[in-house]
Amino acid sequence: MDGKDKKIMKVSMEIQNKMHKLAKISAQAKNLDKEIMEYFIGKEYDLEELYGKKEFTLDNLSKENDITDQFVKDMESNKYTRYC
Repeated sequence: MDGKDKKIMKVSMEIQNKMHKLAKISAQAKNLDKEIMEYFIGKEYDLEELYGKKEFTLDNLSKENDITDQFVKDMESNKYTRYC
């Protein structure tokens, strides 16, 4: 083929809209993560511990696992380390 016989790929508007939506939602998620991180930094918590690889840490939120209730329960029972 010399390029003349190739069909031009057309991306549907539906897919283009989904791509735009994904980019927007990803940006919103990044901003939310930053706000959450800044909150706990302000409270002087160890971010490495809060974002660790354990089951109920904040990194799970970005993996579509809503661990909020258990995380709050653990936080309020002093499971996590504060620097102060």
